[in-house]
Amino acid sequence: MLDQPAIRTLEAIANALVSTGRYKTQTDAIRAMALEQIVRKIALYERRAKQFQKKHRVSFEAYTKKLKRHATMRQEDEWMEWEAALDMLDEWRNAKKALEN
Repeated sequence: MLDQPAIRTLEAIANALVSTGRYKTQTDAIRAMALEQIVRKIALYERRAKQFQKKHRVSFEAYTKKLKRHATMRQEDEWMEWEAALDMLDEWRNAKKALEN
């Protein structure tokens, strides 16, 4: 649940956007802002995941299998970062689906 300062902030931003005529309602304005942020986060985590795949020249699944045999601390750290990027990508994609429904 949002606290009152957060609600007032969102209302002020939404009202400013509605007053420009770009959006018809506060809900439309807030929804558009949220969607824009979600799309940016998806792009960020897609780039991160692709960087890891390019660096290691394999998919995450193949890298995971490779590390099961033997891994250095550095490789394990990179694996965790790659996994986190993929997890966040899934979370933001789910948030986008929820917002669009």
